Amino acid sequence: MSKLNKNKKTNLVALPFSTAILNHKASTIDVLFQDLLPKHILTLIWIIGRYQLFQNTHFNKSDQTFFITQEAFIKFRDRYRRSSEMVDMMNALRTHPYISDIQWGKNDTINIEISERFHEEMAKSRKHYYVNLEFLSIKEVLKSRDMMFYAILIDFNKTIDRGDIIELSNKIKKR
Repeated sequence: MSKLNKNKKTNLVALPFSTAILNHKASTIDVLFQDLLPKHILTLIWIIGRYQLFQNTHFNKSDQTFFITQEAFIKFRDRYRRSSEMVDMMNALRTHPYISDIQWGKNDTINIEISERFHEEMAKSRKHYYVNLEFLSIKEVLKSRDMMFYAILIDFNKTIDRGDIIELSNKIKKR
């Protein structure tokens, strides 16, 4: 396998398949977005990816609590010039349905507990949708929720009308 293909695989994060939009119908994408700013959505997806990495490297896969070092977190956020907004980000994610708890831990760590709701969504999906974190993190996509929504749909469906995306995004915002 080429180095490029290996790198692409490491940037894929599994989300419930129902998060993806099929036939212009939204299901749990509104749960993922949950009135978060694009930078917080990207961070949430990154956290889910780190959790999946944790699950794959530890024997106790049923454990919903894991930690991220503050250094790794700051390094990730610094790529988007957001390292100084960690407290705001943690407050935003604290109320998200996929996160049960997020708090500062000992030894410069951030302790995170993934909620039962996330596991239920993953369990009821026959297959998972793999979102490319690098694709979502490009500058143009990070400008707005609509653009991030658009990028997820393009990534999944390959072609879709932008007007349909905005209309669907507005429906989600009204819920």
